[in-house]
Amino acid sequence: YQRRVHGQNEKKMRTQGRVAREKEKQEQIRLGLLEPPKPKVKINNLMRVLGTEATADPTAMEKFVRDEMEARRSAHDARNQERKLTTEERKHKKEMKMVREAEDDPVVSIFKIGDLSNRQKRFKVDQNANQFKLTGCAIISDDLNMVAVEGGRKPTRKYTHLMLNRIHWEEDTIATNEKQENTEAPKNWCKLVWQGSVSKRQFLAFRVQQFSSSEKARQYLMDKGCVQYWDMTKKFQPGDESTIEMDIET
Repeated sequence: YQRRVHGQNEKKMRTQGRVAREKEKQEQIRLGLLEPPKPKVKINNLMRVLGTEATADPTAMEKFVRDEMEARRSAHDARNQERKLTTEERKHKKEMKMVREAEDDPVVSIFKIGDLSNRQKRFKVDQNANQFKLTGCAIISDDLNMVAVEGGRKPTRKYTHLMLNRIHWEEDTIATNEKQENTEAPKNWCKLVWQGSVSKRQFLAFRVQQFSSSEKARQYLMDKGCVQYWDMTKKFQPGDESTIEMDIET
């Protein structure tokens, strides 16, 4: 809702700016400070604008009109080219938009993962979070692996798709200390624990954090002011996606 109102206000301000500039231009023309613009001659208004000149030499007038139209088109393309952003400027604009959306209406997504020991998959988790300008953490501890990210709605949607679909967690197995004959090791998995809006972000960047015990991992999130992320993930079991609901107020 905030983003929609913000967009409506921007559109209203741009319209008011155009109207003000046009009024100022008309006033300068009325005072003789600016020359009035030439009438835009097109093929379909040729006779109305040029009148007797068009009937005197229709071929020459048609060529004149087509040259005028081409000149206007060229000037339009030149203005567009002048305003066109460079690759770096477009990239910066996109990044700033993601950061602004994350500040205006942050969304938190919490994932629970069976095993995060695979370096390649851990790299994807980290790299894509930073690419989408998401903040948060990936926690690896002795008995719990989780990822919590904060950001705008669109980057969050893309990151959720990455975590649940694009990364093939099932390619790996979960390492266990128990050795059982004729028993296959369980396949790895990733589940969305919770996703929802919060009032503000708790992290400044995204980091992968590894802890020697669950107590230290929980204390880390407690220091960040979001220990509920840990408690919710700890309680979550695969298959609980439709049963766990929690209103996070931060």
